[in-house]
Amino acid sequence: MSAKRVSVLEIIIWITLFLFALLALSPYVIGHKAKTDYTNLIDHLSQISQLDLQVSKYNQGFFSSQATVTLSLPQYSESVLFSEEIVHGPVYLGLISQGKSPFVAAVINGELDMQATHLKRFKNIFSGSSPVLYQHLIGFNGDVDSQVYMPAIKAILKEESESVHVESSGAIYKQFILSTDNSVKGEMIVPSLKIKKDRLDVAFKESVISFSANKGDNQLMIGDSVFSVGVLNVDNAEEQFALRKLIVHSITSEEGELISSGAQISAREILASNQKFGPVAFNLSLNGLNANSLLQMGKMKTAFDDQLAQGIPEEKINSLVMSQMLSIIPDLIKQAEIHINPLSINSELGRLEADMQFKLNGADIIASTDPLLLFNAIVFDLNMSIDEALIRKSIAWHLENMPAESGSYKAASMGSASDHKLMSKKIDENLKSLLDVNWLVKDEGVYSSKISMRQGELLINETSVDALQEIMTLVSADLGVIAQ
Repeated sequence: MSAKRVSVLEIIIWITLFLFALLALSPYVIGHKAKTDYTNLIDHLSQISQLDLQVSKYNQGFFSSQATVTLSLPQYSESVLFSEEIVHGPVYLGLISQGKSPFVAAVINGELDMQATHLKRFKNIFSGSSPVLYQHLIGFNGDVDSQVYMPAIKAILKEESESVHVESSGAIYKQFILSTDNSVKGEMIVPSLKIKKDRLDVAFKESVISFSANKGDNQLMIGDSVFSVGVLNVDNAEEQFALRKLIVHSITSEEGELISSGAQISAREILASNQKFGPVAFNLSLNGLNANSLLQMGKMKTAFDDQLAQGIPEEKINSLVMSQMLSIIPDLIKQAEIHINPLSINSELGRLEADMQFKLNGADIIASTDPLLLFNAIVFDLNMSIDEALIRKSIAWHLENMPAESGSYKAASMGSASDHKLMSKKIDENLKSLLDVNWLVKDEGVYSSKISMRQGELLINETSVDALQEIMTLVSADLGVIAQ
């Protein structure tokens, strides 16, 4: 009796049936993994955004699952709910129309649930339609590719006795999370945003925010970000302000337990008080902050937000904040250094140039209660020069914007010839006073100041002064020279 031979065709058929069965069961199997990846994703998004996001409901199905994510806001008793559908992989053909690979572990489609959201202002702005639509693609390796879309809005809000008109183009936010190190990259583009009130119009154009960050060894997010605005216009009943091509670039890094950060700010053109300024450059670096102190401050903020939500009086919370901050600050800044280089402003009225550095010599000095030791530890340098027309305008702005009880000179800058003469006289008096006390020196139409402090010795324009007496005089007088 001969054994039955299995043909190649039968083998192919059985393999095909097995693959079809495996493919049919794979969404259910992947669904279990997708649930774990989904929970981890929400936790990671909560950490990145510093928001209280939680999965409040998860109903797992065969081909897809349904979930509800709750966002709790400290200032609101009501939570914001997001409804999501998690489509299990390994294949989602709907991605082909988006120009993306259809092979994914899961696809999350979600939106802000306006039906379940009780925040009245949200409903007034978006007229019941969802203000947030988003999609997360979870790869087989755990990477997450996200895209969020906020539709255009056009609404009128009532605020007490006036109406606020809000108009915005659609905004798009893209984000990518790399699973190997939980690093995140993102970019948000808002083509236009307009806010109009009875006496104020504000318009943004070409706003872009991009960032790249990852959690460092100290459990703090480090990386860099760029914020840019193509055009900003502010019109109110009294004056206009305009800004062109503002760029703010910030960088955060770590070395051991020390955190360093820096910001580079530039603007191509600023129009204010009928004057043109620009380009403007401002570079600030704050190095050597203690990471443990920053973590304590984060925990302290979370605890105080919880207390505020529980109804504890704000005055009591502020008192607790102050006392705890006083205990944290010494360790926070004992190795810190602050540098400004440069502060540079060009304008039709002239130019301003300045640079500054501040640090404390001796990490243990700041913990001392002896003010003399503290003064001896200070290392400070300030160099500044400003053209005469620009400093006169700066003093005029200060006088115009003084509180009413201090005697504002705003009318003098806009009134008759005699009013202008009065303003000019007050500016002359302020400049003379600053020159008399040696805070400023003048040379060929340029005012300058050079201040340095080493080992308790304060030099103002190469003249030695009593540091304690000078600082106490400034504090008690509150710069009364300008307020005269």
